[in-house]
Amino acid sequence: MRSGYNRGRHWTWAMDELRRRTQTASVALAGAVGAMLWLASCGGPGPAKAPRHAARPAAVRPVYQARVPTPSPPPPPRRAVPPGAWEQEVNKWLGTPHRMGGLDRGGIDCSGFTRRVWQAVAGVTLPHNSAQQFAYGTAVPAAALRPGDLVFFREPGKGIFHVGLSLGGDRFAHASTRRGVTISSLREPWYAARFCGAKRLGP
Repeated sequence: MRSGYNRGRHWTWAMDELRRRTQTASVALAGAVGAMLWLASCGGPGPAKAPRHAARPAAVRPVYQARVPTPSPPPPPRRAVPPGAWEQEVNKWLGTPHRMGGLDRGGIDCSGFTRRVWQAVAGVTLPHNSAQQFAYGTAVPAAALRPGDLVFFREPGKGIFHVGLSLGGDRFAHASTRRGVTISSLREPWYAARFCGAKRLGP
């Protein structure tokens, strides 16, 4: 009886301990669930949301490389030009001082001088740039130069830098940086060493 009594008592104690631990676990679980529900209801930490008015990235526009337009060739002379007309117009400009970018009698540069003479004599407007003027016309040898032909000069490593107006033979008119508008000879050593060709506009 004593041993049976002990077994029964032990069994009762074990059942009470199991119920107590189950109740404790249930309370803890209920507390955890309640805490989670409270955080959810109070706006606890959650995944970050993007702002409603987030700034959009600026659109990237393609970059276009500007193209330098090539000037159109000037038309042929609109009227017949007697040979003496070139020198007559040149004489009006003799002594005009040199001025870079100039286009009048207050000061003129080499390409501006040939431009103004061609405008007055033949009614043709040349670009105000010696290298661009070199791109026009037909090449002619120095031995065949006629009044009105353009003569060009080049510095080694710098390209074309000067232009003048032939008066026939070795004589040419130009706007010199030191002497202004003057008449020189292609046989002068300085010009002979730098002469690089001549062009004829029109027939």
